[in-house]
Formats: sequence, structure tokens, C-alpha cells
Amino acid sequence: MKKILKNMLYACMTIAMVSLSSCDNENVLIDNQADKDTSKKAIVFGNNLPVNSTRASLTPAGGFPDGSVISVYGFQTTGAAVDQNFKDQAVTKGGEKWTYSPVKYWNLTSTYEFYAVYPKDKISHTFNNETKMFAIDNFVVADDKDAQIDVMIAEKNTTSPLNIVNFNFNHLLSNVNFYFKTINTFDFNGIASIEVVEFDVEGICNKGSYQQTGNVEGTWTASTNGADIYDFPKVTSGSVSDNTSHTALATDLLLLPQSLASADKKITMTYRINYSDGTAARYTKSVALSEATFIKSKNGATSEDLTVWKPNYIYNYFLAVNPAILPNGDSAVIEFTATVDEWQDEIDAEIEVK
Repeated sequence: MKKILKNMLYACMTIAMVSLSSCDNENVLIDNQADKDTSKKAIVFGNNLPVNSTRASLTPAGGFPDGSVISVYGFQTTGAAVDQNFKDQAVTKGGEKWTYSPVKYWNLTSTYEFYAVYPKDKISHTFNNETKMFAIDNFVVADDKDAQIDVMIAEKNTTSPLNIVNFNFNHLLSNVNFYFKTINTFDFNGIASIEVVEFDVEGICNKGSYQQTGNVEGTWTASTNGADIYDFPKVTSGSVSDNTSHTALATDLLLLPQSLASADKKITMTYRINYSDGTAARYTKSVALSEATFIKSKNGATSEDLTVWKPNYIYNYFLAVNPAILPNGDSAVIEFTATVDEWQDEIDAEIEVK
């Protein structure tokens, strides 16, 4: 998936599975120039790395891991005749090559269109030959981050004969990250640290269907079944010791784009203040995700709708706690009231502890 978080968050993202302007093209499969017969040139697919990939395994440094499989659809136009020469064709990465079988060949007098979706082996998709649009049915986000997959579709490719077919892929999911901090003005005097006891994300739908509507644009329809909820792995660690730093709670989550307007889509956090004298205090807070305040965007946008997660966006949530303020804005400073009974005198006293 651009922009980022567009929220307390950043959001950005277009990617190139196989090539963007900043990537270098690499010939794979066979050397086109090795065959002197220009009527039999193999159609090959590039091995470029994506530039804005969300998954660590798909960064330019690592690229697509061996075994990655894309599904390719291709059409050849020769005069007034149109033939489909690629139909749900598995193209698999192995080492420095993307391979498929049987090998197809260019016709120098034809024009070509190519379309692709990733990963072929882990999603259920359909392709409409008339509209040239993909659809993905009943996709379910895995609970475990390491099991989540980066679902992508490629922009239409109209590479001319004898060129490598390089696809520009775009993310269909949202990349969501959560970080813990205090407000910037929080006073750490007498405080050793503030640590997370438990952090949870609730009410997020984990199942939906996607319909492509444009070159890479499309719409997700989230499940209305109340049982289709993402089981967020609870976080039980993380701490900060000053008001300028933050710590990661959960990062690189690939979640279903959806509306966040419902109040039950929220974060719940229990955290503890550890004082320098060895004492401690515990707090539990719940906040709707839709209450996030926009900070900035990598692409320079000045505002963003934070009541929805969009495909191909990165959202970075910085959860800034402030133990001194209640959710309604009232002071949350601890106050003591003391009463002394059955003595000669009765005295009421109040001590405000800040």
C-alpha cells in the first residue's frame, strides 16, 4: 500500500513486486539474445525487488523469498484477434529466477497485456476476462503476525515483445503498527519508568472480500458476522523512562481494511508507573481507534480520515498515556480525605498528591 499513518500515523505505499523506478531490472529464466531465431523469444518475468513492501521478507534487501508464487493472466492481440496465453499461470521464484511452465514465446507483431496477483498459493481469487479485474473471496487475516500474508495485485502491464515483464504491485491490506509512549509534557520527576502490563486490540474484523474496481483500486467488504474477529495477540511488555521516547507494542500487522467508526473497535491498555522510591501505581484505559488524532503523513498530507483503514496504507499509532488526566478531561490526580472520630476534637483534612 501512498501515504502513511495518515493518523497518528503514517501511511504510504505503492510497491513494485518486480520493479519500480528505483529498482534495477534483472533478466531471468533465459537470455533473450541467446536465441538467434527472433520468432521464438521466451516471455520472461523480472526479478526486481519491491520498494515499499510492508513485510520484512519482501524488502529490497531480501526480496521475494524462494518459493513465492504469483498468478499471471496474459492476453495477446494480433490484428483483430485476441488470444489468452496466460490463465492463472503460476510463476515461481527460485534463486535468481522466476520460472513457469510451459514456456510461452513473443510474437513480434502482437501486442500484450499482463495482470498478476500475489500470492497465488495462499489466497482464493477469480479474474474476469471481460473487465480484467480481480476478486478475492472470504479472505481471513491470520491471528499470528508471522502467518499473515501481504496480498497484492499488479498494475496492468503492456510490455512490448522482447522486454522483460516487470510488475508494479500494490498492497491490498492495511499495515498497522502500535507504539507506547507518554504525552510529551509528562513529568518523569520521581518516576523510574512506565511499563505496559497488558495491551490488547479489540473488535477488529478479520474476514472480508475484495473487488478490484480500477487499475489497482478496489473495495473490501468486511464480514458482518460478529464471530469474525481478529484475535490480537496480547502484549505484556514494553516500557519508557522519559517523555521523548517510545517503544513498539505490535508492528507490521497486515490487517483487513475496514471502518473503525464502531466504538467496540478499540485498544485497551493496563500500564504501571514505577516510582523511584520503589512504589508503583496501575491504570487501565480503553480508547476507540476512531479517536486517534492525525499527526503527519510521509507524503505531506495535512489531514486524513482516521475512522477507516485503507488498502495500501501504513498506520502508525502512538499511544500517549497521561495518568494525570481522565478520559473526560477531569484531573486524575490522587486525592486523600481523612476523618478522625471519637476523640476530643474532630478534624477533616485533605492532602492533594500530585
